[in-house]
Amino acid sequence: MKDHATFIRAAERVAEGLPHARFVLVGEGVTRDPDIQALLAQTRLGPRFVLEERRDDIERLMSALDLCCLASKSEGFPNVLGEAMACATPAVATDVGDVRDILGDSRLVARSGDPEDLAACISYVLELGEPERRALGLRQRSEIETRFDMEQVWYSYCELYLAISA
Repeated sequence: MKDHATFIRAAERVAEGLPHARFVLVGEGVTRDPDIQALLAQTRLGPRFVLEERRDDIERLMSALDLCCLASKSEGFPNVLGEAMACATPAVATDVGDVRDILGDSRLVARSGDPEDLAACISYVLELGEPERRALGLRQRSEIETRFDMEQVWYSYCELYLAISA
């Protein structure tokens, strides 16, 4: 379901305007995926990418990033966005599943499968000054804490069930 090709193509566009940008791909199999290796070779971005297999310390990694980017072909509620937001790491993503509702800002949501649109979202965040990028991350953290707190979600479901049964 992850769209590594769109992310790598978006990174190619971002790298043109931000020559010091580096990129990280984390997930099971990314270090062994021949399609990823071929695309990194084709775009000559291999030296600018760090590839990591699945990790148990994702909060450490998220907290070290300037932004988190989710490029997917399909999702429901993408946990990686919640993880990034909980770490106050600004997040951008493709418009799949609940992404638009979770992020709530069209400047952070790209059309699925569109590397140029995704690159524009990434560049928007990276070109913010450090204080603005930090403020965006803190706003997103507040949003995930208030709207998607487990207790709040539980109460929302209770209200829904009561309304349906009435």
